[in-house]
Amino acid sequence: MKRGKALYIFIGILLFMLGTGAFCLTWRNPKQVRAMAAQEAVPPGNSSTKSVDPRDVDPSEVPNKVVNFLGNLTPGATPEAAGMERDYIVSYQVDFLRKQPGQKTTEEGMTYEQLQTSDHEVAAPYVFYGETVSGKYDPAHPGVIAVHATIDGKEVSGYVDAAKLWLEPPLDPPHSERYLAVGEVVAVHVLPSLTSPPALTLLQGEVVDAVGVLNFQGQDWVKARFNVPDRPRYGFIAANEVQPLTLASVNQSKVARKEVPRRIRGSKLKFSAADQNRLSQAGFYIEPVPPIKDLRVDDMTDSYQETYSCEQYFITTDLFLHAYHLIFDRMLQDMEEKRLLPAAAHLSRALARTTEVEFKAAPATATAYQDALRRDLLYFSVAAKVLDPAFTLPAAIRPQAGTLVARINAGTGELPSRQNFLGFEKEDFTQYKVRGHYAKNAVMQRYFRGMMWYGRRNFLLSDKAQTLAAILLPHLVEAANARDKFDTIDRQVSSLIGEQDRYTLEGYRTVNKKVFGVEAPALKNLGADLDAKLAAFQETAWKDLPLPRIVTVQTGLGLMQEQRLRESAGMQFLGQRFVFDAFFLNQLTSPSVGTDQNPRNLPSALDVMTILGSNAAADLQQAAQKEHQWAHYDAQVSKLKQQVETPYALGATYYGESLARLRTLFFSTGSKQMFMLGAPWQYKSLNTAGASWTELKHDTILYAEQSGAEMGSGDEFTIPPYVPPPPKGYVEPNPAFFHQLTDSIDNMLLSMKGADGLTDEYVDKFTLFRDLSHRAEAIAQEEVFGQPISPGDYDWISTLRWSFDSSLLLPRGTDEIKDPAQLQMALVADVATDGVDGLVLEEGVGTPQRIIVLVKDAFGGTRLTVGYVYSWYEFPSKKRWSDSEWKKMIYDGDEKTRQQQGIRPPAWYSTFSRNVGGHS
Repeated sequence: MKRGKALYIFIGILLFMLGTGAFCLTWRNPKQVRAMAAQEAVPPGNSSTKSVDPRDVDPSEVPNKVVNFLGNLTPGATPEAAGMERDYIVSYQVDFLRKQPGQKTTEEGMTYEQLQTSDHEVAAPYVFYGETVSGKYDPAHPGVIAVHATIDGKEVSGYVDAAKLWLEPPLDPPHSERYLAVGEVVAVHVLPSLTSPPALTLLQGEVVDAVGVLNFQGQDWVKARFNVPDRPRYGFIAANEVQPLTLASVNQSKVARKEVPRRIRGSKLKFSAADQNRLSQAGFYIEPVPPIKDLRVDDMTDSYQETYSCEQYFITTDLFLHAYHLIFDRMLQDMEEKRLLPAAAHLSRALARTTEVEFKAAPATATAYQDALRRDLLYFSVAAKVLDPAFTLPAAIRPQAGTLVARINAGTGELPSRQNFLGFEKEDFTQYKVRGHYAKNAVMQRYFRGMMWYGRRNFLLSDKAQTLAAILLPHLVEAANARDKFDTIDRQVSSLIGEQDRYTLEGYRTVNKKVFGVEAPALKNLGADLDAKLAAFQETAWKDLPLPRIVTVQTGLGLMQEQRLRESAGMQFLGQRFVFDAFFLNQLTSPSVGTDQNPRNLPSALDVMTILGSNAAADLQQAAQKEHQWAHYDAQVSKLKQQVETPYALGATYYGESLARLRTLFFSTGSKQMFMLGAPWQYKSLNTAGASWTELKHDTILYAEQSGAEMGSGDEFTIPPYVPPPPKGYVEPNPAFFHQLTDSIDNMLLSMKGADGLTDEYVDKFTLFRDLSHRAEAIAQEEVFGQPISPGDYDWISTLRWSFDSSLLLPRGTDEIKDPAQLQMALVADVATDGVDGLVLEEGVGTPQRIIVLVKDAFGGTRLTVGYVYSWYEFPSKKRWSDSEWKKMIYDGDEKTRQQQGIRPPAWYSTFSRNVGGHS
């Protein structure tokens, strides 16, 4: 007996040691778990059924580490279920369907590793843990259950080992189609038991689709569906860890502190208690982030492709505005380089040569006529030389023209000021400093300077000699056979920006007809009493032609605005275009606003935003007005706001529609989201509008007038893991913005095709972009009206970033851009000139900022989303900045250096910023 007892003890110890060794080996090498036959039963109490901390669950590792998901539940069928069609849950890694009850499949005897290398294309049908099958238990075959299921869209049937299924009790209908995870980390069990190993964990705020509820062994559970639409899997969640989502139960306008999630799946972003407090109060915040070092397409779009942030995106209006800027700006470059520059150079050369011929043929006795032609010859020759350095300047004007060309090409000098008065016969050569996208190459630089010469030089109506020179221009155009070239350039620029704000060639044709009897008078048509005819022309022009509306040059101190307009009135050949925002700024500076003792010589972008409807800008400007007390400011603002209230007041050009689009940022959208309702969002919209406006001014800096002020999968067999709920992003809920954007693109396509200004490349780009905008509009509409967002829409949001790629935003055929500066979004534009103190108002766009937005609805739950917005600067400067200078400051400079230059974010960033300092 003693020997037998000792033997039993020895065997027991040996078995214990073997078991312990096997456990340790399994723990050290997870592959050994896979080597265990997936079909081998694991008794209750096995390590694989112990409770696991949900925080440690990696769904991709669950199939490798866990074989049996039963926990302490009893497997198989029960006698009371015999002969009844019931639902069973697969409780093992994987199981195969037998054709006959007692005939095991070949795969049932294989390890997971063997299965992975087998030809599973011809394997028996199989089901994974968490899938549901229907079947009947037949006591005549106690080891199996006859089941049928839909696998990969096909109906299959067979017999499954009863030890690998769990009989599911009847479910009650769920209280809602969707349930929200309310715990910080919520476990999803394959079976309704805390001892069943979790297959997945949910994060607070994530939403699952519910299929039923169950009270089992005193615990309430919610059964949820996963891995849709491929092969649905199911899991049970403790009911106290989730809550039903219904339209009635969700108040979008209020978020309690405890509702704010601390994590976003797949994101490395961390949210502190202070962040959660801010999100519960304002619904969002914005924070600066370091610039991306290796750009692929662009700062903003590349930021959306930084996957460490997450894939639960907030699609901002900033993204669409910035993308539109990029497409438009590069379309404009393409049009200028390939069409407008050759046309302008050809036009200038032809006019210069024609004028020279007529100048040489002019009789010596016709001194006034000869002087007028000399002026025209100088005008066209300077343009021709700047546009085409190979052009030879005519001898008659070579010294004077050579000096002008040199100063234009240098683009240096003093800004206009009280000490440096620049009247009509002088020029502000700082305006020829190449800015905007024109620094791209030498060709574009020449185009910028030449068209700036045409855009700024004026034939004053008050001066008879200059007026005679302008009267002759229609004749010179016809004599040079240049009317088609002129009309092509003028039509294309007009369709994009607007009409000229000076007296035009066409306007002078009408006055010529009245005074001289022909639209294009030559010497023979001028008549004997030229002085009287010139006086008649001036009088008729004053009466028939409308005055320009913007003053861009110095006219002298002490004049009222109407006097300044009359003094500066005159014909421009290809003049700069009237744009409403420049008009606003002109009307809100001296002498229209302020006094000689308390002038307002530099306006602000906030003036434009106030008139376009920004309450935040209006509050800021009212505070400034309270401090400075500028005379007539409030009255002028009120008058200007009335002018933009009427439909289409801003015009149907790209430029006008861009201003109209900015207005939509300030509309009430109807959204009930908390983040949209507070004052901070008004400042976010102001930031978006200010930066987008800066891009508009930058893109059109050559054509738009500027205000001036003066005083006065593979083939390997794998067990797929549970897939977490997909990211549920959000589109900024402003349907009016996206609708206007879509319409604007349609109009752009229509007008530019009509003006023969679009290549097939940009027709394709705008068409694609239009489709993206239209889809965003539809989703924003659903958000505002509380309609369900479809899985397809959520997927579109999460993958939208891939649409903003090089094919959309970079020129076609661009394999590699060697100069990274061309991919950097930072840019700068001067928008107004102070002709008294010698300053310019600069507007700058920096690198993107990250926006964290708390979204709450009955479909996606209460979740954090991540997007990107502009950074924006406004500052006075004693010089005009180029993009290269600005990019160096933004990308290579530090905060201290920027502040020394007066470059800092607006003070009102504190309304929404997590950290005002830091990166741009």
